[in-house]
Amino acid sequence: MSIVQGLAWQPPWQPMGRVVCEVGELLSLGQAGPHGERRMVPLCGGTVSGPALNGEVVPGGSDWQWQRADGVLEISAHYLLRLADGAQVEVPIKLIGFDVLRAGGGGRRSDK
Repeated sequence: MSIVQGLAWQPPWQPMGRVVCEVGELLSLGQAGPHGERRMVPLCGGTVSGPALNGEVVPGGSDWQWQRADGVLEISAHYLLRLADGAQVEVPIKLIGFDVLRAGGGGRRSDK
């Protein structure tokens, strides 16, 4: 259950589109002392499609990860969308969670 699902009032959010990224090989930057491992995954392209956004993921973005020693995975991704109408959308994302490894492969290629 997400934080939003636990609220009495549900915000009227609707998905704008689904982003599917093509990723390069995971690059381990090594252990950050006793605090965990730093990693980077290059974003090599992809697509965005949905009711409000359609276009492509511009190659050159990246997904920086910190697999913390306490099991938490922190992700900081930054990429650019080029929409079908020519507009460009900068997408910065910051995520933190315990379930990322189970849900998405922990920085490895995954269809989930």
